[in-house]
Amino acid sequence: MLLNALLLSLIYLVSRTDMINGYMMLTKPIVLGPLVGLVLGDLQAGILIGATLELAFIGVMNIGISVSMDVSIATIVGGGLAILSGQDAAFALTIAIPVGILFNMLKTFIRVVMQYWIVEMQKACEVGDYKKVERYHWLTWWLYSIIMMVLVFGSIYLGTGAVQAVVDFIPQWIYNGLKVGTSILPALGFAMLLNMIWTREIGAFYFIGFVLSAFLGMTNTGVAILGAAFAVIAFFFIKSEDTEGAEEEVSEENRQTKRLSRKALMGVYWRAHTLEASFNYQNYQGSGYCYAMIPALRELYPDQKDLAMALSRHYEFFNTTPQVSTLIFGISCAMEEEISSNPDLAPASVNAVKAALMGPLAGIGDSLFQGTFRIIAAGVSAQLGLQGNVLAPFVFIVLYNAPHFLARWYLMWKSYDFGSKFINKIYKSNIMDKLTLCFGILGLMVIGAMTMSMVSVSTPLVIQFGQMEPLALQSLFDEILPGLLPLCITWATAWLLKKQVNMLHIMIGMFILGIVCNVIGIL
Repeated sequence: MLLNALLLSLIYLVSRTDMINGYMMLTKPIVLGPLVGLVLGDLQAGILIGATLELAFIGVMNIGISVSMDVSIATIVGGGLAILSGQDAAFALTIAIPVGILFNMLKTFIRVVMQYWIVEMQKACEVGDYKKVERYHWLTWWLYSIIMMVLVFGSIYLGTGAVQAVVDFIPQWIYNGLKVGTSILPALGFAMLLNMIWTREIGAFYFIGFVLSAFLGMTNTGVAILGAAFAVIAFFFIKSEDTEGAEEEVSEENRQTKRLSRKALMGVYWRAHTLEASFNYQNYQGSGYCYAMIPALRELYPDQKDLAMALSRHYEFFNTTPQVSTLIFGISCAMEEEISSNPDLAPASVNAVKAALMGPLAGIGDSLFQGTFRIIAAGVSAQLGLQGNVLAPFVFIVLYNAPHFLARWYLMWKSYDFGSKFINKIYKSNIMDKLTLCFGILGLMVIGAMTMSMVSVSTPLVIQFGQMEPLALQSLFDEILPGLLPLCITWATAWLLKKQVNMLHIMIGMFILGIVCNVIGIL
């Protein structure tokens, strides 16, 4: 049993490479099931269990932090215990579901505890210590992986009874409270974005996005399209300054834009595969984004003070579909080239563009890769798996990752090439301020819509006046403004951040709030 537990924990490490390989979907049951069967000496059983669990969990998708269970651990523990005890796929599924839910809760606690490393990474950015940023990025991945490997090892080694006992031991009120706290967590990310790009001139667009989602039920992608239309209108209606003289001043003779070497750009491209290695609840993929940009930033900013500023601005909140993230990386590299050569170009414009693009890009990317390519690949490969065909996991990997890596490569180089030419033109015409404003409009509308759709909180409280019929408080809130509670929580979080309250304290407070409010019946 000791050897089997060790081998299965190593399989979990294989699944964790998804965080450093661009998210190839090695976490899926159709891939892990056969690996479990192979190391335990029953490949056919592993293939059947993997295909069965893949179909059972086909609707479980990683959208932001909204994940109901850890599918990879559910497959390894559930499938491993089923094969070791001579049981079938139905038994594996019975064990997999509670185990997947339990480990998903444990992952939340572990990430909160590991915020120490994320805070240290932020401090390293502020002083320009890129080597420490790199160390903490990888340390976070390794430490998290090892902790989870130990837990997987213990689950297999102790056996089915012990795992089920742990699941049953957790009080229902704690479980429900943690679910409430987790549903509030996205408010922290949106609050960070608000503080980053909010201005009085465009602040109203945040509420427009929120209202479109709340009253009309418009999707985030729909709001993004409408926001893009508003941005285009604003672009053409805002008059540009007369920059004829400025263009003469900034001639090629007077200013040469720095150009990144192929080596630096390739460094950014390969590091972009590790975007989620240090994923956390403070800035989500922001730490990974900062790590990936280091080769470009080091080449453009030899001065440590300038490098520190560049690292800090790329350490801000970021979250999008990993498979299409290189589109934003390419544009960021092009913009940093111009910023490093042009002191008049506002560095904040980089974050404005990132904030505006990551939401719509996530909507498109999740729809394509999570909702289309993954489903097609899973459907074809699961059918083979149910027939016991050993090619099932290979078919899944190829069908999914062929469009994935084509998109990743193409988007990086096309966006960089487009960005370089585009930014050079807008610099000469002095319209970066207009573009920053327009991207801010788009970004705020999408953030408003995501506040409504992704911060999920409601109250079951009922009030009664005299002999009147009981009135559900949530219904009253919905009549005033649907999504009023998510809006209030997001703005309260933004206020706390402005008051320099530690993000880790806010995060812990959200979980405590969820547990307490759930126990007394408020949320």
